[in-house]
Amino acid sequence: MEIGENCYIGFGAIIRGDFGKIKIGNASLVEECVVIHTAELTEIGNKVIIEHMAMIHDATIHDETLIGMKSMICEYATIGERAIIEEQSLVRKKTTSLLENSLQAHPQRWSEMSAEATGKDWHKVTLPIKISFAPIIKVLNKKFLKIR
Repeated sequence: MEIGENCYIGFGAIIRGDFGKIKIGNASLVEECVVIHTAELTEIGNKVIIEHMAMIHDATIHDETLIGMKSMICEYATIGERAIIEEQSLVRKKTTSLLENSLQAHPQRWSEMSAEATGKDWHKVTLPIKISFAPIIKVLNKKFLKIR
């Protein structure tokens, strides 16, 4: 297991590599009761926030990404840089289509977010965001500064 500099690991978080390797990049935040488990390899980039009670298993999460509360990221899924996974989302096994600067919502929220999503497989659809993530990253950086 490798944990980078200036990381926060919350109370009750479980980081367990039975037979595989877990890498967590610099300035990442693993909040309370998160479970990170691997049989092969789990890689978490720099400045990643994994909110309360999320579960990550054998996945790759790139830099500056937010994983919402109670989300589940399954085996061999890849989450792109600066993506936001809304709370209670499910990213199924071998999902590699989550692009940089994208948002994924859980099924109950698709109707509120996009009429186009109706009838589509919610776990295969991402909603591109055309906003700058710089203000969000600044806020997240302030959060990191408070917990050091």
